[in-house]
Amino acid sequence: MKSRSRIKDNYRAWEINDDDFVKLENDEIRLLFLCRYAILAPSGHNTQPWRIEQKDDGGLDLYINRAHFLEGGSEALLQVEPHVSMGTFLETLMAAGLGHGYQVAVQYVLEGDKIANIAMGKRVKPVPELLAAIKSRVSNRNFFETAKLDPKLINSLGVSGFSGVKSSIIENRAEIEWLATQTEIAIKAIMSSRKYRRELSQWVRNNFTGKYDGMQGFTHGVAGFPSLFAKIAINASAKLGPPAGHSADLIRNSSALIIVGYSDEELANYIDVGREYSRVSLLAQRHSVSSSALGAAVIDPTSRKDVVAHFGLDYRPVVILRVGRTKINAPHTPRWSLASLTQSY
Repeated sequence: MKSRSRIKDNYRAWEINDDDFVKLENDEIRLLFLCRYAILAPSGHNTQPWRIEQKDDGGLDLYINRAHFLEGGSEALLQVEPHVSMGTFLETLMAAGLGHGYQVAVQYVLEGDKIANIAMGKRVKPVPELLAAIKSRVSNRNFFETAKLDPKLINSLGVSGFSGVKSSIIENRAEIEWLATQTEIAIKAIMSSRKYRRELSQWVRNNFTGKYDGMQGFTHGVAGFPSLFAKIAINASAKLGPPAGHSADLIRNSSALIIVGYSDEELANYIDVGREYSRVSLLAQRHSVSSSALGAAVIDPTSRKDVVAHFGLDYRPVVILRVGRTKINAPHTPRWSLASLTQSY
């Protein structure tokens, strides 16, 4: 293990000592400590669009952080962001609470940028495995084994506990191949938009970055030296962006794909899609199964319509999660510190 002095500041958020929790004196401090796990949740382009405000009563309010905001206006390609990322935060927070033996009470507010009120709930039996899953989860963009996963695990990954959220599990190799082809088509279409490329380039980072957010080159298979020019390259030409063929191969090299979406256009459903995303990722991690989101085929409007028609979906797909086992570890991405995302009032 690296010594603390050798860990870059933009990676220190991943270093959480679970044992520190039992030393905390009250629920107010405990709840804020649990947010240290929540900020490790996945988010669109790793923008981490969370703003946490401490309340006088010991609770917290969660807001969309306009300083870390992923614009949704790229020709409606990302219209449900950042609410999906709000959901990944909340589900990870609740999982961290259960990990330490506490329920976390979440009440949606959905007024302007305000998303939810959060408070500590009652004591329950701890599930420490959740803490390990949160800290080890990573969006693994390597090839996975294509062998089928245990049916019980697959079934549990596909069972959503949210009324407005629906999902579909794709295990058939021919259907996975079809989605791989759609992914390649979609990425080429998406990257043809200068507006989208300009927005994407704002969140592209080189592999040596000291910044606390964004996507390093390695998240798209770009090596160290070439990653230094990735931002310029993506802005300049669609052909210099993420290789569509490689993304298609990532889809092909998966045990299964899980399509997640919502049934009705409501902000709460957008958030719950994010919660389902986190639930699936953490459950997979607990079983030593890797995951990553690769949803171009449901981001591009034309390709999304084809996906809906092909699979006969009665919901609007938002995320495609690929799952499978791999012996290749993937590195974490940077995170802002909890202190930088929190304020009192």
